[in-house]
Amino acid sequence: MIIYHLKSVPAFAKNFAYGHFMGDKMKCDNFSEKDLKKIAEDLNYDYEIVFTDRDTGKQL
Repeated sequence: MIIYHLKSVPAFAKNFAYGHFMGDKMKCDNFSEKDLKKIAEDLNYDYEIVFTDRDTGKQL
């Protein structure tokens, strides 16, 4: 999402005041729900969590 939108993760982190944590979070693939909501908001995306039943395919 970040790369699609801005092409540069460091530029995104700098422009949106994420500082050093962005690189650390990306290296560890360790984003909290709060982090994801903030990133989505800053990039003008909707943030949704969908649970899908593996047996039926039904989404909640």
